[in-house]
This record gives sequence, C-alpha cells and structure tokens, in this order.
Amino acid sequence: MVQRLQSSMEATTGSKKRKRSYYSLAPHSKRKKEELCPGLAGILISTSDHERLCVSEAYNLLNEYADQLYGPEPNGDDTPSSGDDVSLKLAQEVDKLRGSEEKPRRFQAVDTGTKHLVFVKCHPLVDPVLLVHHMLSSVKEAKEHKARFCQRFIPVSAVCHATDRDIQKCVSNVFAPHFYLEKSILKFAVVYKARNNQDVNREEIIKTLASLVTMNGDYPHRVDLLNPDLTIVVEIVKGNFCVSVVKTSTNSKGTISSQSWDYQEIKLKEH
Repeated sequence: MVQRLQSSMEATTGSKKRKRSYYSLAPHSKRKKEELCPGLAGILISTSDHERLCVSEAYNLLNEYADQLYGPEPNGDDTPSSGDDVSLKLAQEVDKLRGSEEKPRRFQAVDTGTKHLVFVKCHPLVDPVLLVHHMLSSVKEAKEHKARFCQRFIPVSAVCHATDRDIQKCVSNVFAPHFYLEKSILKFAVVYKARNNQDVNREEIIKTLASLVTMNGDYPHRVDLLNPDLTIVVEIVKGNFCVSVVKTSTNSKGTISSQSWDYQEIKLKEH
C-alpha cells in the first residue's frame, strides 16, 4: 500500500515537472512589432540611447504640428447619438472597440532593426517632407525647443528594397514632381548614408540617381554639390532604401545645410 502511494506520488510529481517545463518552453503569444519594409513613408528619427522615450516624444511633436497642417486626428467620436439612448451608446462603444485594432493611426512607430534609429510611419494623407519642414521652421522661428531625445528628423517619401531594379522604379515616382515637371535647369546634390548594410555600392547608387534625375540627358538638370536647389536624401537601413527630395537651405555661415531637418542643429544655432 505504501509502495503504491509512493509510486503514484512520484508519477504526479513527474507530470507536474513535465507540465512546468513544457509551459516554460512554450512561445509567448506576444504581438510582433511591425518592421521597416518597402511601401512605407514616414520619418527616420535618430536618438542617443533612449528609443522608447524618443518614440513617445516624436508622437507628441509630430501630432502637434500635424494638427496645424491637417487638423486634429479623427477619433471616431463624431457619430451622432440620441443622448439618452443607452443601447445606441453601447453599440457605438462595441463598434469602436472592434475597429480600434484595424483603424490606421496618423503615426505609428515601426522597428528599424538598427540601434538609435526610429522610424515613424505616416498615414498616406500626411506628407513627411512637408511636415518636417513645417515643424523645424516653426521651432526655429519661435525659438522654442521641445525635444530632449529626438536628434535628427529625416523625411522619407518612399521605401523600397535596396536593389537596382526596385530603386529605379521607386525613385522615378519620387523624382517626378520635382524634376520631370520642371522646365528650368535645377542644381541637385545627393546625401547618402548606409546603416547595417555592406552590400550596396555608394558610388553606383549615386550614379544611378543622377542618371534618373536627368533621364539620361532628357532633362538638363546638373549636379552642384556646393549650391544645389534640391537635395536627394538617401538612407539605407539594412536591406531598405529610403529616399526623399528636400529643398536645400544655407546656414548663417553661408555654407550648404542639407541637414535642414536636424533638430539639434537648430537648437545649437539659437543658443
């Protein structure tokens, strides 16, 4: 009898151990964070060592200045209700909860897979270049600095795979409103930076971009590294090619500042 009791206790203990080890090895059902990928548009933001705080701060800054350009973000509370109709209110709340996960937000941080670099995806109705220009112009004019963790804001009009074929297709769409509709001769420069990518050749990329700007001689635009009208911004992050075209500004010393989206640069100039 004692022997049976001991064996049953050992069997129970063994099963508990097996269950514990099984559950400890089971994968957690954690929602996977969206990653930087082709088809997105948004803003690359560099930070020193506080990515979470940078994201939170970026949301506040971007929403503040986006409200000035586009108005407040709709929150779904504009549906008319009868006030005293409790069932209607409950139905509206249920619909709101059901659609909360599917509703696209104006800004959403995605994983870049690169340290000290954040990408905030923009809603299709938001122009990243226009927004960053408006934000930094307002900051410079008001001399009011609200960022502690966000260092540089780099607008990205389009993202594609860092392959020659994809780059040509993507860049042609980005360049069209800037270079292909303009009859006058424009001077341009390319600012290039690659992170976590050793496969892409910098000189080949710049050569490809220059040929696409002129469409192999069909447009008379020319390279001018000292005094460009437009700057083509290229950021390669792992296997992603990020590109935008921004107006070039000059700083107080008369030299070209392609980093017109640099928050820290503005901050240093004002102090």
